Amino acid sequence: MAWFARVVLFALVVFPTVVVSQEWRELAERRNGLRRAKGLEPLSVTPSASKPGERCTVCHVDQRLIDDESVALADSGIFAPHPWISHSPTDFPCQSCHGGDGTQLDRDAAHLQSGAWGALLPRGTYQAGCGSCHSATSVAEPDRVLRGEALYRERQCGKCHDDPLARQSDGGPLTSIGMYPVDPSWPQWHRVDPVSGVDRGFIGYVGVDNEDDQLALTRYLETRIGAPQLENGKLLFHRRGCRSCHRVDDIGGDIGPALDGIGARRSQEFDFPPSWEGERSASVWLAEYLRDPRAMNPDATMPGVHRIRGEIDDLVVYLLSLRRSDDPLARQAPDRLRKELFGGREYETSGRNLYQMFCSSCHGPSGKGSWFEPTANSASAITHADFLGIVSDDFLVATIELGRRGRGMPGWASESGGLSAREIRNIVRYLRSFEPKEPSFEEVAAASADPVLGATLYAIECRACHGATSEGGIAPSHRSPAFRALATDRFLYESIVHGRPGTGMPAYREFRPTELASLIKTLREMAEAPAPDLDLLTLDVPLGDPIQGAKDYGEHCTSCHGTAGSGGVGPAIGNWAFQRAAGKTFVIETYRRARCRDESGKPPPPVGLGRLANAAAYLDMNSRRSGTTLRGPRAVGDAKLGRELYEKNGCADCHGARGVDGAGPAIAHPDFLSIATDGQIQATIVRGHRGTPMPRQPDDPFGFTGLSGQEVNHIVAFVRSLTPRR
Repeated sequence: MAWFARVVLFALVVFPTVVVSQEWRELAERRNGLRRAKGLEPLSVTPSASKPGERCTVCHVDQRLIDDESVALADSGIFAPHPWISHSPTDFPCQSCHGGDGTQLDRDAAHLQSGAWGALLPRGTYQAGCGSCHSATSVAEPDRVLRGEALYRERQCGKCHDDPLARQSDGGPLTSIGMYPVDPSWPQWHRVDPVSGVDRGFIGYVGVDNEDDQLALTRYLETRIGAPQLENGKLLFHRRGCRSCHRVDDIGGDIGPALDGIGARRSQEFDFPPSWEGERSASVWLAEYLRDPRAMNPDATMPGVHRIRGEIDDLVVYLLSLRRSDDPLARQAPDRLRKELFGGREYETSGRNLYQMFCSSCHGPSGKGSWFEPTANSASAITHADFLGIVSDDFLVATIELGRRGRGMPGWASESGGLSAREIRNIVRYLRSFEPKEPSFEEVAAASADPVLGATLYAIECRACHGATSEGGIAPSHRSPAFRALATDRFLYESIVHGRPGTGMPAYREFRPTELASLIKTLREMAEAPAPDLDLLTLDVPLGDPIQGAKDYGEHCTSCHGTAGSGGVGPAIGNWAFQRAAGKTFVIETYRRARCRDESGKPPPPVGLGRLANAAAYLDMNSRRSGTTLRGPRAVGDAKLGRELYEKNGCADCHGARGVDGAGPAIAHPDFLSIATDGQIQATIVRGHRGTPMPRQPDDPFGFTGLSGQEVNHIVAFVRSLTPRR
């Protein structure tokens, strides 16, 4: 039986080769006939398999003789010339760009979409092959790129630079300039030769003098790698925020599947619906899925937002380009070298660009929030003054790093989403850029105060926390003798426009000079005292030792004001906003003038000026560090009463009975409660969150019926009881 097995094996191996041999020989003879007719020498009809991909030239232009054959056989159909690409196709085997196996001699086998070697890229998607080597080409800043592309067309740059054979003396072709660093000083080259200093005098050239336009054109040039469809697809992918759900090269969200290597998958790895009757290929599946995800998979949660045919085609090319090769030749691509050897990114790391790539698909292009089907997940408005005026930078950083589990927001720290600490800080700085620019103190001081306007603003914005007549509540009273003696108009101005990060005091940067002047006057009248005559800036106080001050603060102040001044039963005095408004003198004199009181109302024991100066110096130094305001002051309330108020006022309708199982944000999730301060929760209840269903209290006609400060504290205590504080 052994001899029979050998015969069968020989027949399986040799017989198809004989059949196939006849097919490729006929094609080779046909090509040689065309060559003879053009006066060219015939080629050998023995295909070599010494190098992968060489057998493709049996049917297609021989890459080794591309110049001769492109001319001689241009009108022959099957032996059509190879189109222009950024580098000579003779440098690489065919399958590097086209996919497939490259060793087959039978047409059907060579073009088979589901071969064991992977799919041959279909016609119209060949630019995806560039991803085999160029897996890290830059996408720069999408909006700037689009502006640069428009300028490139408007200035008709392509007349000189889109011809692959353009002379270097005229600037040369720019079709693939993005594969190498673009010299940002290019604008001056059009006027004066950088070597000879001779005026070039290009006819019809219109200078680009605006720096923003120059930057936009530079960003556009950085995307040009000789594959415009791939370039546009990659730009669309990042501009639409697809990376907020999908990882590419270990950077991105985890809501959708990772897309690394999707371009190299075989056709049978894509699940077509049972009723599908059309072509079954990777490109077809991807196009249909982008158009209508649930038509291809009823369980899909991805929204079908890609409706324009041209955009779908370009996105498919980009997805098919995710076919990274580890062939030694591929590793020589300059963009990959920059990324792998020097840790570069394939995108601009400005906060604006990072937000657009990783955040905009949920929170909206300008951070105003969104609501989309089929997941019916709402993403909060995160650039509104109501929100930014309450939260600290530390809260924003921690939220981005940890994500919001239960809300579909992934964590973006380097070990999860892949963003570095610097990139996350860049996003936070970009969010802060949406805050309105506050008027200067000088503008406020020069403005006329309107007592009616001031009283109205106080009633709307301040009464809920400070009390109807500033007697105190959630927030301190303005009527203590020490406050009347120490609080200057500048102190009040700074406190209002910058708030108190980590506490319930929001920032009111949006107020106009007249509004601020009126509110400050109202506070003065409520305190029953004019602005203090004492010039705090010239008060003679010791400089203080911040190192010794950490011990002095811990001994005399921690029990009320919390660790590092983050807040406790007393207000938070360690954050940057308070220190900016008050300074060391205010801290020292507040203690010496007995504004500090224990729970029984007694003033604290006397402390020497030197030790107070040390504690004030410690608070000033520590306030300049990040992470010092996360804990914040504690709200003192009754969790049982808070539960009744939580249910009575409709909180459970949005957030769920346990604070985690509603349509609104999960406010009792450990991740949220570990970074949100009690003051932030208080301020959100009182002030609301415009851009979301969270109403404003107590003046919103659709909001609460009016909660006292202590009732707000009860609700906060209940929310805290749902998940113990870390």
